Amino acid sequence: MRKLAALGDDYVTLGLTPLSGPVDRWLAVARKWSFGFYDFRGVRMFKAKLSPQSWERIYLTYPASSSAPWVYDTLTAFARGSLAGFGLQTVVRGPAVVCERARVSVEI
Repeated sequence: MRKLAALGDDYVTLGLTPLSGPVDRWLAVARKWSFGFYDFRGVRMFKAKLSPQSWERIYLTYPASSSAPWVYDTLTAFARGSLAGFGLQTVVRGPAVVCERARVSVEI
C-alpha cells in the first residue's frame, strides 16, 4: 500500500468481506451454515487489523420479480464459476468444521 501511495494512488481496497456485517435473516442463516467453507467473520477481523480508513457497503440488487436464481448466480461468482469445484477444493484443503472436529477428537 505504501508503494501505491508513493506512485500517487489515493485509493486501495482490501476487497470484499461478504456477509460480515449486519444482514437480513436469510443471509445470516447462509453465513452460519457456510462457516466451514468460508469464515466471513474471520475475514472481517483480519482486515480490521489493517485499520482501514472506512468500510463501504456493497449492495446486491435484483428484480423483485426474481427468486432463488440470484442466490445461485451470486454464489457462483464468489466460487469463481463452479460451486462443485469450490466445494471440492474446500474439502481437499480441509474446511474449518472438519479440521476443528478432527482436532477435538485427537485431543480427547
